[in-house]
Amino acid sequence: MGSGLFHAFEGWTMMQSGYFCFITLSTIGFGDFAPGQITNESNVGEKLVIGTIYALFGMAILAMCFDLM
Repeated sequence: MGSGLFHAFEGWTMMQSGYFCFITLSTIGFGDFAPGQITNESNVGEKLVIGTIYALFGMAILAMCFDLM
């Protein structure tokens, strides 16, 4: 779901979007992909807020899964 979100928002390929989601949610965070780099759009703020909410909830869900294991 996250890959599709960033694929639509950022115009990345599905492989790039999946890589970004894995790197972000596993908290490795290399920084080679970052959302919101295209600043000439009118809805950049909304995209950054949605991306932040995705990352926070995604990391919370992964932490809960680790806790259950």
